[in-house]
Amino acid sequence: MRLLLNKVGINPERDVRLIQVGDSAPAVATSLIAGKTFDGALLQPPFYNRAVESGMRVFANMEEMDIAFQQTGLNTTQRYITKNPDIVRRVVKSVVEGVHLIHTNPALAKRAISRYMQIKDEKAVEESYQQLKSTSEIKPYPSAEGFKTILDDLAKKLPAARTANPRDVMDGRFIQELDKSGYIDGLYR
Repeated sequence: MRLLLNKVGINPERDVRLIQVGDSAPAVATSLIAGKTFDGALLQPPFYNRAVESGMRVFANMEEMDIAFQQTGLNTTQRYITKNPDIVRRVVKSVVEGVHLIHTNPALAKRAISRYMQIKDEKAVEESYQQLKSTSEIKPYPSAEGFKTILDDLAKKLPAARTANPRDVMDGRFIQELDKSGYIDGLYR
């Protein structure tokens, strides 16, 4: 949220009051639509679509903005990776296979979205699927530029982040192994 606000010229420390409300997108969307508690929120489909359909206006669409950001990732310690490289390798492979499923088996992906996001409306499932598909990279390498954006934002409150090297907090060797071996490309043949 802070990155978005800075990008549009709003100082998130001075110009707005930010409230972290947890991970309940349905509750946030419902409160926003009802005019309670929030003046704005970051929303993704299907909650974004519900807000727009109810008359809310889009302030900014981050997908349309040029903000390098590490969207998703797997997090662990270097110690765990050193002790358990095979487990890490299998988890990364599972993520790659899940992304493959998203791109090649829409029916199964939509059933999973419907079930785990508890969405019954077919239009909302479709919108959520399209969002997921558009943001799921076939070769999900970590982004040094995306981590730099995060570190730059953290530097305002954590001075050590100013001099941190993004490459020190990312490890792309497992995805690189899968890529160089031809495994990922082979999934799409």
